[in-house]
Amino acid sequence: MCDMTDINLELVSILLETDTKRRLTEGDVPFNTWGMPGTGTRSLQDFVTERAEGSSRLSESGPVVCTRISMCVEVLCKDEEGNDVQLSEVEQIFPDGTVKVRNLPFVRESMQMPFKLMNVSGEGYEQAAKRGVEEETGMVVDLEHFLVDLKPRWTPYYLSDTFTGLVTRHFEFNCRCDLPQHLYVPKGYSSIQRGVTSVFKWIPRLAFDRHYH
Repeated sequence: MCDMTDINLELVSILLETDTKRRLTEGDVPFNTWGMPGTGTRSLQDFVTERAEGSSRLSESGPVVCTRISMCVEVLCKDEEGNDVQLSEVEQIFPDGTVKVRNLPFVRESMQMPFKLMNVSGEGYEQAAKRGVEEETGMVVDLEHFLVDLKPRWTPYYLSDTFTGLVTRHFEFNCRCDLPQHLYVPKGYSSIQRGVTSVFKWIPRLAFDRHYH
């Protein structure tokens, strides 16, 4: 016997995909090229999933603009010699072998915000930061190691290279994670999400404090 909840969620998912295609078409966003080999982009389905999770939202009216709700975690530690280091996402590797250079001095994770239609309840700030670090590194990190700055900021508008042609901005929460030294892994970490491998390496800690000033 079918679960009516599953049927309703499937229907909402179909309607959400239809709405996404309509909005992107109206905004002349070339989504038909998303996820194609050699482009270094994610697929339309990936974007629909982000909308379903509440982490990406399209403007209700006017020009098509995407707001991505994200948590940026500055992961700090000490290496084997006691030097201060931080984790950097150096590159992404797509299933077709395409490599996209990132060099971001933090872990950026989309936050799951409440979305009643898809029964998504959302998550707290510390939980989002913890989930992001654990998914990207495979470590288990206690919440006591996270310090969240609850003064979010808007990033400037930019043309996304993840979803080509989509005008995007981030509503960004910032967090610092001070790892105990025993969790330091010299070679860094990698993770695979939706077929894309993200590679993280340790770099010397930056002289400035990006999130807390």
